[in-house]
Amino acid sequence: MTNKEIIESILNNDEKVIESLYDEYRSHFISWALLEYKIKNEDAKDLFQEAMIVFVMKVQSEKIIEITTTLKTFLFGIGKQLIRNSIKLKYNRESRQQQYYLNHDEFDQIVVDEEDYGIVIAELSCMKTPCKSILQHYYLDNLNLKEIALSLGYKSAQSVKVQKYRCLKTLKDNIFKIKVK
Repeated sequence: MTNKEIIESILNNDEKVIESLYDEYRSHFISWALLEYKIKNEDAKDLFQEAMIVFVMKVQSEKIIEITTTLKTFLFGIGKQLIRNSIKLKYNRESRQQQYYLNHDEFDQIVVDEEDYGIVIAELSCMKTPCKSILQHYYLDNLNLKEIALSLGYKSAQSVKVQKYRCLKTLKDNIFKIKVK
């Protein structure tokens, strides 16, 4: 099949064509991703599936109407971007965790032992939304501000940052009151 015929088939939601593309390129993509980017096998499988979904959705929404390269090159290009985004996201999370543990602030000084940790968790669980959600996403789930904004429906990462600051201050004040008693 030509690229044009494949695009037309996908536009018509021909599942056999989509499945044949999936089967034809999956193992090649996984091998390439493992060799080129040193990612885990499961991640390579997931990213190929995601690349296929992106490709099919873009064709069906008519954002892709023509491909001037081979289909394999085009799919691998989508996959390459997904892999790089995944690596970047993972690096950013790990970097943020390292910074968090290296740069101790007042909040870190409060959490000294397991008893204090229990107090923090108890106070966090008593907080109301959105504070509870923001602090859990940021400190426990290791999401960045942009991810939290998307998840909780905020307009920007900056608005989440401001709200997180207010929530953290409230949490610190509550913990301080408990520790002073």
